[in-house]
Amino acid sequence: MNLGWLALEVCAATDQIPLSATTNAPAPENPPAQSWNWHVQNTDIVQYHPGFAARYSGPNSLSSASEVKETVSLDVLFGLRLWRGEKLPDILASMNEVAEGVKNTASIMELARSVGVEMPIAEQMFCVLYDAKDPRQAVVDLMSRRLKHELA
Repeated sequence: MNLGWLALEVCAATDQIPLSATTNAPAPENPPAQSWNWHVQNTDIVQYHPGFAARYSGPNSLSSASEVKETVSLDVLFGLRLWRGEKLPDILASMNEVAEGVKNTASIMELARSVGVEMPIAEQMFCVLYDAKDPRQAVVDLMSRRLKHELA
């Protein structure tokens, strides 16, 4: 599960996040409400290895011929805000589908806390989903985190 995408979807589904949420630029007085969003991501990977001389070859040997392999991935996400102001329990109760990532967010935070791992994106998502935190404030809090080395 990619919580970054979940964060984008939750933030975009609530309202347009003004650029000033992450910069010092003044916010527009009446920003337009965003009722939809879409994202496209494309990944192309090409791998090549030249042929090589092989003294021995057989059914369990690598091919000594040159090879080219390609992997292409295209993801398209579309979101539409259906209503505003509804609380998470009401949304979940009215759904016939699985709400991707909602239960996982609580499990991830429980595991992270039990082993002492800091997970700022998951933590902010947990606060938005379960503590009614404003998604715009969650983005501001994430973007204004103090910089530090993430790997020990």
